[in-house]
Amino acid sequence: MDGKEALTRKLPSSNVTVRDFLLDCLVKLVEETENFSGKRPLGNSDWMEQLCIAVGAAEMRGDDDCWVDYDAGRVILTAAIEELRKEG
Repeated sequence: MDGKEALTRKLPSSNVTVRDFLLDCLVKLVEETENFSGKRPLGNSDWMEQLCIAVGAAEMRGDDDCWVDYDAGRVILTAAIEELRKEG
């Protein structure tokens, strides 16, 4: 999956797109400055897992279990951020 497509995917836990999640994190970073939580940027600690699932870098194994390829997720999400930069 390329970065442009990744931006349009929705997180499984909400109706938020990857684009909106990344932009919301950036806004939160600016608003909270040194109080920004990288562990829980928007309130939950499984944010990276949710992003990886959204961009196809995870494999569901049952109802509540999944295997996440964080390295592949980071590559796709980095490409998505580069697409945001191009839009600017």
